[in-house]
Amino acid sequence: MSDTQSAVPRRDKYENPLVSRYASKEMSYVWSPEKKFTTWRSLWIHLAEGQRELGLDISEEQIAELRRYRTNINYEVAALKIFLLFWLTDSFFFYLLFSCYFLTLNLVRVVEEE
Repeated sequence: MSDTQSAVPRRDKYENPLVSRYASKEMSYVWSPEKKFTTWRSLWIHLAEGQRELGLDISEEQIAELRRYRTNINYEVAALKIFLLFWLTDSFFFYLLFSCYFLTLNLVRVVEEE
């Protein structure tokens, strides 16, 4: 297999047909899964450090463990979690939308009956 047809997807480049045509290598990396997940983990580390400074019960060992695993990312699990997060969010808004719709129908029916 050639490099472009690798069985393992590249994580240091955002995959999109337009990227290969129009984006620089640097811009492609900015939007890549690797950059996204390592940035999130860096934010978690800084958040834990700030919370520790504010007095929350977070040990230095816990922060060190966060640092140790900052770049050790299971992309398949991360993709599944993101999918579930968006699915649950969409499901909630779908439920909310239809609840409001049926509530409105019931209110209209009550008003018409009076």
